Amino acid sequence: MIEVDQYQRIRYLHSVEGLSQREIAKRLDLSRNTVAKYAQGAVLPGAVPRQRKKSVMTDEAIKYIKDYLAEDEYARKNGANKQQHTAKRIYERLQEALGFSGSYESVVKIVNQLRVSTNEAFVPLSWDSGDALQVDWGQAKAIIAGKRVTGHIFCARLCHCALPFVVMYPAEKSEFFIDGHRQAFEFFKGVTRRVIYDNLRTAVKEGWGRYVKQKQPALKLLEAHYAFTGEFCSPRAGNEKGLVEGLVGWARRNILVPIPRAESWDAINALLRERCIKYTQHRIEGRTNTVGEEYADEIKHLLHLPEKELETCRTKRCRVKEDCLIRLDNNYYSVPSEFVKYWVTAKAFPFHIEIWLNGQKVTEHTRAFGASQVRYKLEHYLDLLEDKPRSVRQARPVRAEVHARIQAFRDYLAPGAEGDLQFVQILRLLVEYGAAPVLAAIESSCRCGAHHYEAVRFALMQSMQMEYEAAPSIDLDELGPAIISTDLCVYDGLLKVGEVQ
Repeated sequence: MIEVDQYQRIRYLHSVEGLSQREIAKRLDLSRNTVAKYAQGAVLPGAVPRQRKKSVMTDEAIKYIKDYLAEDEYARKNGANKQQHTAKRIYERLQEALGFSGSYESVVKIVNQLRVSTNEAFVPLSWDSGDALQVDWGQAKAIIAGKRVTGHIFCARLCHCALPFVVMYPAEKSEFFIDGHRQAFEFFKGVTRRVIYDNLRTAVKEGWGRYVKQKQPALKLLEAHYAFTGEFCSPRAGNEKGLVEGLVGWARRNILVPIPRAESWDAINALLRERCIKYTQHRIEGRTNTVGEEYADEIKHLLHLPEKELETCRTKRCRVKEDCLIRLDNNYYSVPSEFVKYWVTAKAFPFHIEIWLNGQKVTEHTRAFGASQVRYKLEHYLDLLEDKPRSVRQARPVRAEVHARIQAFRDYLAPGAEGDLQFVQILRLLVEYGAAPVLAAIESSCRCGAHHYEAVRFALMQSMQMEYEAAPSIDLDELGPAIISTDLCVYDGLLKVGEVQ
């Protein structure tokens, strides 16, 4: 086998210069057989075509393949849609069961033929403006604050204009389901008359498809507040919601590749919203108008949003334990110590937790995702620490929330209960003024050799006074009060009068 460059020189010397095969072989240092093979242009250089073996795809092998595909069909009908044979796996099983010696390509060919023959035909659908919205969940990877997580993407798409809306959450709980609808309706600036779902567990409590017997309370609330009717696809009938099925894959490929990085869920969702808005410029194949132009028509047919925004949270009654914590979704949140043993209402919003008692909000926390995580607030334990100052060194809220350099200052205070109590007072300064000013005040007092609460407080007040004095002056408006200067020479006249007397 020769290279293309050699082939070109052989053909040129033979056809253009008219050299003999012997002379060409001599000039190019090739065998005369090689020159004879390529001189007339009857053979092209390149790999020698692989001689395919005679097919060994017997009737028995085809029967096995049909049985494997039948297993897939049975699994699909029982909900295991993603656990299907690949052609490679079928090839491996044929080797194990029959000692199959045929090629992998022959298996691929038969599998494709058999699968095509069993494909279902679908009827193209057309939708009226404002008639329906399709909703589904999908999953995608993201990196939040440096940590790789599996995000759950809530996907919604208007059926007529095909405008999408996508938002990512940490889970598929009812509060995320409600919030996804609220955000979608606000994004579309209206509500469709129907919302079509797959058999989502966040929507369906009992039953399947047209035979749904009971809807989840979250869906009932959404239907009542936004005045739409929820409908469900038949089991395994993805053709009934092809738009949103395509949206899940579209969002993964077009928005979430490469894997997005952000410091918060809000930043990820800002990216998703931006890409959904950009999609209005897209023109779907076979349509004359862009998605945005179609949407401009559809918005006229959407139902108006309700006047009151729906509170997108899940509520739960919790009892405050002796450690001032409540438990919600296997995570823990602190409550002021005065409410120990009280029953409170926890409102689980998508990304924060609110705790209420008798119609008043007691506190709120950033929501924890995972298991056995604890959210402390130092101020919830200060009264308790004043009563029990000896516990301040080992107090978990202090260790979790207070800067290590501030904690280390306790070693410089007076020994015993007096120093512990002083440190609790410093913690009060920390809650009131923040970590940076208090840390600066501690370092200032240490430089002076004054290891006492009062020294820290004095340094803190002094620094704040300096900041106040350094504040820029306010220029008076031209229409402000006029200041008339005083002529001090009149006082000189009064002094002279006194001398004469």
